[in-house]
Amino acid sequence: MAQYAEQLPLCWEMNWDVPPADFKYILFERVEPEDNAKRFYYLAWQPTLLDRQAVVRMYGRKGESQFVVPPRPFNSLAEAWPLVRSVIKKRLKRGYQVVLPKGYR
Repeated sequence: MAQYAEQLPLCWEMNWDVPPADFKYILFERVEPEDNAKRFYYLAWQPTLLDRQAVVRMYGRKGESQFVVPPRPFNSLAEAWPLVRSVIKKRLKRGYQVVLPKGYR
């Protein structure tokens, strides 16, 4: 974990206390060849078939297995933001880098 503290990305310094006005999704990846780690984590705020809007998450090994977390419906992004913010901070703390959207890098 100490190695990640040295190379904190710009997105680590963003103010995640309030959602960005244009927040739709964020894609993280962590590639560490020495540990054979090629991981991704996708987090989105999007409509689903059964709910107006929900937090949707998918993660796994790039090019191989992937897992989908059941969508968590919320009435608004502001209501969902504590969950979204905790996931973002956790991924950054574990060494993931923001891949998309480019404005969050």
